[in-house]
Amino acid sequence: MKKINLSFSKKKSQRNIGLDIGNYNLKVAEIEIKDGSAQILNLGMKEIRQTDNISAAIKELLKESGISTREVNIAIAGENVVARYLSLPKMDDDELKKAMSFALEDHIPFKSEEIYMDYSILGDEPNSKNKIRVFLVASKKELLENRIQLVQEAGLKPGLITMDALAVKNTFYFNYPEKEKTNVALLNVGDKITNLLITKEKLPFFVRDTRFGGDAITNLIQTKLELSREKAQELKHHLTQANKDISEVIKSSLANLLNEIFVSLDFYENLTEQRIEEVYICGGTSQLLGLKEFLRGYLDLEIFNLDPFKNFSFSSKVPQETTAQLLPYFAVAIGLALEEP
Repeated sequence: MKKINLSFSKKKSQRNIGLDIGNYNLKVAEIEIKDGSAQILNLGMKEIRQTDNISAAIKELLKESGISTREVNIAIAGENVVARYLSLPKMDDDELKKAMSFALEDHIPFKSEEIYMDYSILGDEPNSKNKIRVFLVASKKELLENRIQLVQEAGLKPGLITMDALAVKNTFYFNYPEKEKTNVALLNVGDKITNLLITKEKLPFFVRDTRFGGDAITNLIQTKLELSREKAQELKHHLTQANKDISEVIKSSLANLLNEIFVSLDFYENLTEQRIEEVYICGGTSQLLGLKEFLRGYLDLEIFNLDPFKNFSFSSKVPQETTAQLLPYFAVAIGLALEEP
């Protein structure tokens, strides 16, 4: 069984595959880093439905994308995986392992026998010579084992397993190395889950997965306007400034997400006594008309689209005309492909 990977080193492998198993789409990216240059060799996305055999769909996607390698890096997200930032007294490795057992009881809302966990020392606390920063991640066994089973049934071997939010962080720093000293919030808005990560100097200070995404907005439009699900989905994807009634519905649905963001930013600012300077958004639902403006207005921060392809070239096998359309969806897959199992 592979553990949850929490490596925050700068080491990058030569050639890897990242497979992002979302609720609405599958995304796969194969990249190669050689002699200081980075290239996307293959790229693919496939819509999935509730009735689909996900393992079969994964197999089809890799075949359609021209990928023959069997080992893939994958990620997990949602209510059954949690991350915590801990400040602990300095201790040796054996003592730290024991301390983590107590930390699970105090900070993780799952029974210890129900989870897999991993942790990483982030460094010393800036204001204390006697304390260290520790980042702890725990996942329900069922979530992790189900994800591994999906991959294995597709004839693949899971390499590294991490969190969606940590994969997005990898993508961000690879493409925006000049932002290493900036206090940044990364927001990955998917179909059912939104990942929020606050980072500086490549370290994760806060991670939260919120049950909110494009699916919740579709459901609200369907209910408020008494439409079929198909019609609600269509309206969501083809919003214009003229759809004022729908825009108001969407704004009301964003209230819970906005509250989660406020709480997270407040936590970070109290912890570090530093303010968030910029927010980068990605994920399929990040394309929602007016979302950036809505967040900018309420947070009073600069909101940018995260470009996962910014520092990459493309092989001739990747159709150039499709890359702009795929851009919002690939922050997780690219970040997974940047890691070495």
